[in-house]
Amino acid sequence: RACGRSDLALLCLIGVVVVVTTIQSENENINIYRRRNARLRKGIASTSSDEPLCERTRAHKQPGFAEKDDGRPERSGSVSAIFRRGRSAVMTRKRVSDLRGGEETSTQPKIGTTEHNWAVDMNASYGGVHVSELMEMVNDQSSRGNLTYTRNARDGWHFEYGSYGVCKPERPLDDPDTQGVLMGSSAGEDSYFTGDKCVGIADGVGGWNIQGLSSARFSRLLMHLSAEYQKNFTLANPTEVPGPLETLQEAYDQMPLGLIGSTTACLATIAAGEIHTAVLGDSSYLILRNGSVIHKGSVLEHGFNHPYQLSDKLLIAYTRLSDKTLVNPEWPKDSLLKSHPVEEGDILLLVTDGILDNLWDHDIETATKNWMNSESSGNLTSLAKGLTELAMKIAVEPRVPTPFQAKASQTNGWMLPTGKTDDIAVIALSGGKFKLEHVFILRPDL
Repeated sequence: RACGRSDLALLCLIGVVVVVTTIQSENENINIYRRRNARLRKGIASTSSDEPLCERTRAHKQPGFAEKDDGRPERSGSVSAIFRRGRSAVMTRKRVSDLRGGEETSTQPKIGTTEHNWAVDMNASYGGVHVSELMEMVNDQSSRGNLTYTRNARDGWHFEYGSYGVCKPERPLDDPDTQGVLMGSSAGEDSYFTGDKCVGIADGVGGWNIQGLSSARFSRLLMHLSAEYQKNFTLANPTEVPGPLETLQEAYDQMPLGLIGSTTACLATIAAGEIHTAVLGDSSYLILRNGSVIHKGSVLEHGFNHPYQLSDKLLIAYTRLSDKTLVNPEWPKDSLLKSHPVEEGDILLLVTDGILDNLWDHDIETATKNWMNSESSGNLTSLAKGLTELAMKIAVEPRVPTPFQAKASQTNGWMLPTGKTDDIAVIALSGGKFKLEHVFILRPDL
């Protein structure tokens, strides 16, 4: 009987030790989440002048495919995690060097400098596939298909806009536009451009960072080329407004071959009392009337946290010719196109997934109504800033459920302690018509 009691006591002691060890381990993981998610920094506001939002940023998106983007820490040295889940399948550094003809490249030159060689070496090979073969596939017009563009007559309808963005502070990175030659703005790997007729936002995929590469360049350049196309089109065709798909396609066609990276995109134009949108990936938009959401744009995803994305054409061609899955073969023509009638005073929000993953529709409605009733009403930059800061706070608050946690639970059965820290960019717009007093008439007798 004494032995039975001692055995029982020993078993109880072992059970207590196991429970305490498990609790300590879980608490340690939660502390890791909180310490990591608490590393946020304030952004620099931008109004209609398209000024850069971050002077020093880390081009590192919340782990998407190079690391897990589900909020859980990944064990160091877990190579399998690189290919397991997320925004795309990404190459290890060795595979990057294979594509570069055997020469390992851990960094990319900066856009806007002579360091970047925009020309493709026709004598090089990507993974043993000659560039000429890839070029044939790139030039076969498969990326465009049978596209037909819809344009609108230029009228008095226009956007008023303000913007705000923040970036994650884990690792500083200079703005890819070192010479100030690009239109648009950056917030980490989020980029955007604004205008009175067309706006766009893009979210560079951060999984490339593990290779020393940055999608900030890819998203930044795509937005610059979109803004440039709008500008040049207006100069040549002052009576028409190109649609968002045309703008995105023409910009993508101008992207330099060999610029490794990928990005989501969302563009919108306004004409004749309608807003026309093109969405590719998980950057999207919302339309609010009197502070209430009347339409929320859909997103295009392959699965949880794995959005559609635009990538380098050579990589897509190489993927098709080889048995390796490097990037998803998506094109601008895969974008989801929508048109919505709007009224003067309606609010249009273009946002990256840093907003959609952390804020519910009712959060956005409440913030918008508070803004409408505040002294800052009418200052669209103030609205964009308020939404950005709200998303930042909720992303690290373990007591507030978020859409990202809900999706992780529904699709993968993951119970995440908080939302998702990420680069965040918001463009807040109000549609309206030019008033008569804004029209200036030149009289010959003056």
